Amino acid sequence: REVATILVGELPDKGERLGRRLAPTRDVEAFDAYLKGVTGTLHSSEANAHEASASHFREALAVDSGFARAQAALCRTELWKFESQRNADAFTRAQEACQKAAEMDGSIGEVDIALGDLFRISGDATRAARYYGKMLNDPALAAQAHMGLAQVRVDQGEYERAMDEFRLAIASRPGDASVYAELGY
Repeated sequence: REVATILVGELPDKGERLGRRLAPTRDVEAFDAYLKGVTGTLHSSEANAHEASASHFREALAVDSGFARAQAALCRTELWKFESQRNADAFTRAQEACQKAAEMDGSIGEVDIALGDLFRISGDATRAARYYGKMLNDPALAAQAHMGLAQVRVDQGEYERAMDEFRLAIASRPGDASVYAELGY
């Protein structure tokens, strides 16, 4: 916090939000499990990679029950299972996980992205766009927010606006293969 204050001056909310972003958990074991889950979702060429990731996120939550970022990641993993496998139980688990994440800490961007995904998938484009829109100016999450908005636009048949969002996602993270993969899909 002291270094950030020296670099950028007085932080809004006394740097609490930055502190939560930089140290989402104080438990190394929980963070390690979370990172294993994230790695699994990024390298999901194996058939059971998303289930293994969900298991790692649950492990992180077992160690630190207030780890909102892991809860949001669990929500997104369950949403992926619903979208790719049409598993209705996964959607129910995703709803519960997103609700818990919002209750734990609704101020972190990962929760907003997860809620955006939840509302997009459930067909509530207005609420999805509102959650994604909150993260458009966040350098770490802007690409995900633009990809979410692009998917909303595709669902609405607004293909040119969707392409504009994908271009913004690419500009935000030019080396991020997931942006190109989502665009290709």
